[in-house]
Amino acid sequence: MEATDLGSKRLSHRRPVGSPESATQEGAQLNGSASGDDWTRLSLGFDNNDHLHNGGYGNIRSGSSPEQQYLHVHSPVSQPSSPVGFNQDRPARPVSPLLDDDEAIAMHTTPRFHPGLTRDPSERSIPVTPPKQNTNPAQRKKRSFGDKLNGWWWWEVAAASLSTVCMVLLLILLLLTNDTPLEKWPLPIQPNSLIAVLTTGAKTTMMVPVAACLSQLKWRHYSRYTDKLQQLQVFDDASRGPWGSFIMILSLRKRAILAWSLAFVTIVALGIDPSAQQILDFPLRDSELTNLTVALGQSGNYLSKAFIEGPRTNTLEPTSGLLRWQAALLNGISGSILQPDISCPPPAVSCSWPELTTLGMCHSLQNVTAQVSTNCTGNTATGMTCEYDWPGREITDPIEMFHVTQNAGGTKSPTDLFRSAAGLSINKVTSESYLAFGAVRVTNTTLPRNMSIPPATDIFAGRLFWCTRTFTNITATLDGLTDPDDPGTVEELSFVDKFIRNFSAEDPREDILNGTFYSMYRQNSTGTSYNMSISLDEQMWFSLAKYLTREYVFSLRPTQTTEELDLGIFLYLDDLERMFGRLAMAMTNLMRNIGAGDNAEVLTVNGTATFKEAFIEVRWAWLVLPMVEIFLAVAILVAVIIVTRGEELVKESVIAYMVYPGDDRVRECLRAQEPRNLDQMSEAAKKVNVTLVRGPEGVRLLGG
Repeated sequence: MEATDLGSKRLSHRRPVGSPESATQEGAQLNGSASGDDWTRLSLGFDNNDHLHNGGYGNIRSGSSPEQQYLHVHSPVSQPSSPVGFNQDRPARPVSPLLDDDEAIAMHTTPRFHPGLTRDPSERSIPVTPPKQNTNPAQRKKRSFGDKLNGWWWWEVAAASLSTVCMVLLLILLLLTNDTPLEKWPLPIQPNSLIAVLTTGAKTTMMVPVAACLSQLKWRHYSRYTDKLQQLQVFDDASRGPWGSFIMILSLRKRAILAWSLAFVTIVALGIDPSAQQILDFPLRDSELTNLTVALGQSGNYLSKAFIEGPRTNTLEPTSGLLRWQAALLNGISGSILQPDISCPPPAVSCSWPELTTLGMCHSLQNVTAQVSTNCTGNTATGMTCEYDWPGREITDPIEMFHVTQNAGGTKSPTDLFRSAAGLSINKVTSESYLAFGAVRVTNTTLPRNMSIPPATDIFAGRLFWCTRTFTNITATLDGLTDPDDPGTVEELSFVDKFIRNFSAEDPREDILNGTFYSMYRQNSTGTSYNMSISLDEQMWFSLAKYLTREYVFSLRPTQTTEELDLGIFLYLDDLERMFGRLAMAMTNLMRNIGAGDNAEVLTVNGTATFKEAFIEVRWAWLVLPMVEIFLAVAILVAVIIVTRGEELVKESVIAYMVYPGDDRVRECLRAQEPRNLDQMSEAAKKVNVTLVRGPEGVRLLGG
């Protein structure tokens, strides 16, 4: 009777299922005995949300103490393989698998569940107080809301939405910051760090639905196919990371497109972080300095500082500018071309001008050897004097050369090897002034014994004239022009007229310009006029003619030169075409030089100053992988929600392994192989085929 009273007292903590008499009968069955496979089934009447359906309990032997009887009723150790109902909302409290029964009793916990084993009635047991029922309506309502959240894909949808929001914010950030200076970045966190935060948040939240979908699909897999029990572990490992996903792709043989897709997404997610680090680049680009003025010289009119008209006609005022002009001329002939002054001060590292048209000097030079007519006189045994003439000769006279032979006093007799002539020429039709040039150069310096024909020669004819030079895309650094040898686009000017330029008494240049005659030239393509003093238009050509009229006479007999500046040898040895080009460019730069130039009316053209600045540049190709990953994850989540509609959702819950227990055949097959460690358990699971079915006793993994 004591046992009966104690059992009734223990059972009184549970709500009766039926009438009061049924509770008394259930308590009375604690003293009954059963044999074989007859099990007493008790229903724990908590409430509609907390009760356990078909809760099978172990065989309670007669003569047991009340504590033992109660422990047998309430302990899962004595439960057979009947499944706990899947739709329960509050699963049984898990216990530690590391404690044996005595330790569990000592720790006041429920003993470990060993499937298929019965409890030895001789073991010592003490009563364990059953859990109290929560009757607080407010708390039950709160728990019910949590159950609703866990009963569908709300958490996964929220995580996928957050992942999508992160990628949208990342895309907006990149669109706003692309091609902007890094210096204008407004946030204290660096751009790469912010991108790392957004991509990490997107990746982390993306893996929440991926893991949940993989976990849910493993139950669906076994409900559709009979497969190895080991695949249950494969699905579980795949939901934990890329290595498990890689193993799933290799080992899963059954058709599982969604599971494979999720595994693929998990593996490819490894590339999100490296891709995020490559999204931004910070190239150095030229940025404009708006608070700095840079200038380059331009010649519109040309009032020379070297050739200033004197009080009488064809006279010049003495000036120190003439020496600078001569120095620029000689440097141009020798190859050291004067560069125009450029105002491009620090902090600018480069300056640029889109286009500039300036008054300048240009040249033309042709080899007219094939057109030359030669008129030679003299004794062919000792030498001859030859005149070289050509059609369209613009210099005053033909060039005369004296050639000797070895019989004329031996090799010590002087012979002409080079002779050039230059002079002012005025076009009879257009009245345009320019410098005409001609030169004869002997190419065979070996003296013959007899001379019936003149030696081989090259004859050149050319001129220097006023023109405009148009330069485009001009760039310069602190050291000068980037391309100083650029000749620009050349256009010859047409002479218009001559006039006297008048100035008011207040003009500070009146002492130089008052009453000065000017020549006007026009650019035909634009109609722009360019003016220059007549003294320059005439006297400068005369000065140039003196420097370019030269000769080189070769002789082995010692001679004493009377020339202070012997340019004849240089012109004989140099490339005349290149020399003429250097000379014309030097004169052009001299007349548009701001500082040490020769033009009193030089103009300045403002340009753009730039410095090197780091810019934010988005490399869009590296954004493809994160975007595609998020899109695939969301798309697969939607697909999984659709295919699992109407199914019970347990996802990654470990309680589901207790709710979906294996039947006796599964347990017997596993126990027969006596696995002792993880590897042995895996090998044993590979030999067992199971399928998930729903039967009268609930959902079970049945051995196949």
